[in-house]
Amino acid sequence: MRADRTIKRRIIIVRVAIDTRPLSWGIQGGIARFGRNIINSLRDQPADHEWVLYGTSSDVAELFPDLEFHLLPKNRILYSMVSLPRALRQSKCSALVALSPEVFRRTIPTVSIVYDLYPLDYSKWMPNRFKFTRTYWQQVIQTHVRVALLRHLDAAVAISEYTAAAIRVHIKTNDVKISVVYPAADPMFSEDKSTDASRRVLFERLGVTDPYFLYVGALNWHKNVRTIIKAFRLIQESSNELAVLVIVGHENWPKEDLHLVNEPNVVSIPILDDSDLAILYSHTVAFIYLSLDEGFGLPVVEAMSMGAPVIVSRRGALPEVVGSAGFQVEPEDEDQVRNAMALLLSSSTERVRQRVLSIKRAGSFSWKDAANDLVECISQITS
Repeated sequence: MRADRTIKRRIIIVRVAIDTRPLSWGIQGGIARFGRNIINSLRDQPADHEWVLYGTSSDVAELFPDLEFHLLPKNRILYSMVSLPRALRQSKCSALVALSPEVFRRTIPTVSIVYDLYPLDYSKWMPNRFKFTRTYWQQVIQTHVRVALLRHLDAAVAISEYTAAAIRVHIKTNDVKISVVYPAADPMFSEDKSTDASRRVLFERLGVTDPYFLYVGALNWHKNVRTIIKAFRLIQESSNELAVLVIVGHENWPKEDLHLVNEPNVVSIPILDDSDLAILYSHTVAFIYLSLDEGFGLPVVEAMSMGAPVIVSRRGALPEVVGSAGFQVEPEDEDQVRNAMALLLSSSTERVRQRVLSIKRAGSFSWKDAANDLVECISQITS
């Protein structure tokens, strides 16, 4: 009789480095949200991967206390050219995932996350007066540099098919693998936990009244808040129902002379906690996002996750993101925007229908799927 033998499969642990520098920038925008959520999802992956974090702030270590973290000098050039490459050579890592869009030296197989390339198209829709500013050319040149750096890497991960197509147009090489990893809403944007009392307190503090329309994002030319305000003025002139427009965001280049404070029935809020933002998403008549270009549009998915009807631009990745949910409009046609706003303001039936569509569409994006897709990309460049 042969003795039973137990064959144990050896699990090969793949160490993967993650450049977390964008999490140290102190900006609670889309890149920071992407970084936090993708790392959280990656560490829930099967045990055959070990994630090693590199960055310039100890705050990152506090966000992920169970992961190995290496603190490097903050100087941007020193970090990218010397400190990170040296650390990677000593790390025994098989690959690098760069959350930063700039990788100046390839030390090990590297995949870079690409969020957008829209400065390369500034000339198509940016007013001429901005072309004589230093920041205009800084951003254009910086994006050209990022594209040139991508050509020396192993893979690029775009956050939408639209951004992936832009990479293919500008990179002009087949040597770099290009994949798409869709972001999702932060898990906290999943359920309205507010009560009538807590909502009343929040609205009184912010100066918000029902019904209201909502925008969340930067205040600059390409986000096109001016058209939202023009459409809102038309609503005020034509509707018997008094509504409010709530704008949550800070000024960014190029600053738009919006005169928000002087606009009647417009509430401007520079920054807001996510818990408060979730309540505003949940109870708005519509979330409006009319970017002239957009690499993904994470606030749109956040709003849809909370059941907000959405009105979005037909530009960039926004049609790809909303799918069959919401209303798609020409971003600078205030009459189209006004008509969509008026329908949602006047019809509770349409609001309910759009809320169902929004929640369904937002559910098609998940951080678990994003992590799986990113691991697959890593496997392709390390096999």
